[in-house]
Amino acid sequence: MPELADVLKGVYILCLCEGKAEIAIMNMLLEKNLLVFSRKDLIKEKVHQRKNVDEIQKKFLNVSYEKPLVILMIIDSKNEKFILDKAYKDRFDIKKCLTKPEVEILVILDAGKYKEFEKVKSTIKPSIFCKTQLKHKYIKNENFINEYFDIDRLLNALRVYKQNSKKDHYTICDLLK
Repeated sequence: MPELADVLKGVYILCLCEGKAEIAIMNMLLEKNLLVFSRKDLIKEKVHQRKNVDEIQKKFLNVSYEKPLVILMIIDSKNEKFILDKAYKDRFDIKKCLTKPEVEILVILDAGKYKEFEKVKSTIKPSIFCKTQLKHKYIKNENFINEYFDIDRLLNALRVYKQNSKKDHYTICDLLK
């Protein structure tokens, strides 16, 4: 697997995030200039929420760009179905950064509860674990992410997540300088 930083050099990036929590994380990292790209490299200088493929194609891929465009997806499943039509398939590279099983795993890691979660993960989703064990109800909320994480805690959780992940996929940590 090539370094993600190398793939993202000299290109425009359409950054698509699964939800508001992922958008909040990416915005925190952009604001602190911690990513291998900046807002000026992003289409419309922002992170976008993932939508269906047809909508993305109509809104962003029917445009000519001065540089190549890479679609960067921040999602929780490696098997995410995002298949471009034939007209676009060979023109645009898609890279995925995973937060599997869900973005809540970052909160679980930050709280030092990963071993406890490992024992029950086959029966309890991370979101339920966070609600019942950590007493956090609105984890997928942008405000929660912004209030819960300061930048040091976020960076630590991203690094621990990377260490505990299989090496067969990119994570948000691969986007850090």
